Amino acid sequence: LPVVILSSMPRDGVSQQFSRLGALGFLPRGEPNSPAVLRDYLWRHGLLADTSGTVIGRSRGLLLALRAARRAAVSRKGVLLRGDTGTGKELLARYLHNQTPEIGDAPYVPVDSGALTPSLYASELFGHRRGAFTGATADRTGRIVQADGGDLFLDEIGNMPDDVQTGLLRAIDQKEVTPVGAQASQHVDVRFITATNVDIEGRAATGHGFRADLYYRLREGGVIHLPPLRDRKEDIPLLVEEFVRNAEAVTVGTMQRSVDPQALEVLVQHDWPGNIRELRDAVFRAVNENPDVEYLVPGHLALAGTTASPLGDLAPTPEFMCKKGATLDGEPLKLTDLFELARRIDVDTANVASWIGCWTALQEAHAEIAARLLRASLLATCRVDVKSPEGEVRIHPATRLLTGDATLTASQGADLIKRIFSAMPASARERALADPVLRCAYDVSLRLRPRRAKRGRTS
Repeated sequence: LPVVILSSMPRDGVSQQFSRLGALGFLPRGEPNSPAVLRDYLWRHGLLADTSGTVIGRSRGLLLALRAARRAAVSRKGVLLRGDTGTGKELLARYLHNQTPEIGDAPYVPVDSGALTPSLYASELFGHRRGAFTGATADRTGRIVQADGGDLFLDEIGNMPDDVQTGLLRAIDQKEVTPVGAQASQHVDVRFITATNVDIEGRAATGHGFRADLYYRLREGGVIHLPPLRDRKEDIPLLVEEFVRNAEAVTVGTMQRSVDPQALEVLVQHDWPGNIRELRDAVFRAVNENPDVEYLVPGHLALAGTTASPLGDLAPTPEFMCKKGATLDGEPLKLTDLFELARRIDVDTANVASWIGCWTALQEAHAEIAARLLRASLLATCRVDVKSPEGEVRIHPATRLLTGDATLTASQGADLIKRIFSAMPASARERALADPVLRCAYDVSLRLRPRRAKRGRTS
């Protein structure tokens, strides 16, 4: 937390004393510009989230990176961004540009260096004149000139050819660029924000692959480290919400959805080797492939190292499946055998000790069987097609199958599912609703047949 001292005592003694204790500044009491100075201290030293929405997150590591960007923004010196692939270095560069005082309409020009071949690098950055090489049919303004007066963001600078490094160093030191095929140079005033995920420090130190003098110029304004997503997992819920809304906005006809807590847990627990870019791709795919659902559930997610099945990752759970190998009189146990077992059960009034206190256990067992049977009918009637490749839960055909009643209406089916869950003890209902298939069916039944508010008595 930034600490600033406000005092009417003499500046020298107080400022020195509290500076030793870690204070960031001293404000004399009564000076008219003290509020502005305090706002500046907070802007430079506070751990503040990006209120513009450019960079999403509130984790400590991210807030430290944002603070470093704001501090670097006040200078025109080059800034080097470090971080793994997909951590959002381009967004941080744009945030740095936007935080620059009096930036106004100054240009911000991004260049993906990784997408450029060595033959195109110089032409892209410095521009070229007509006829400078085969295919140069017209003059081209380079990206550095386009960024004159503002910022040029160079991503993946570790791929930069040696001759381009030389030209870039000249642009930084002498503020001049010479287009390919031209004789005269052009003056430019550009701040270079660069990014890489490779060891250019090591290359610069050994003199192989990257010029040491260029490396030091690029980092004069500071080096900012962006943490990987695995180190800022508390930001995942915010990122998921943003990506879901973005995906819905760009996919025509997509329903707005909520994110199921289990799906969010799956996303938080994933390692995300591709960082934010991988998370965004996973969420966009889930929304694009399931445009008509109202909940994003685990089965909609296709993550590296996981497999999907009809209705998603809904493999039978131990709570709702008979154990393999269970038998009755040496024969495989079937559901119909349950009725035979029920007929054999004897409740002996002369032996109270054999059944005293069994009511709760009986309710739990009944609820588990009901949940298993309902789940089986939902899986048996799910629809898998082009529009729903992961499978769609349909309660109307499921309840018809469950009851054997072909005349059952959709509303009656929804009422039946609600009755099944309402009859369960609280603990059994909680376990059942933890299953994505049963949760989906229950939510659909509530939408079709909402609970009615109890009417109060009037006198």
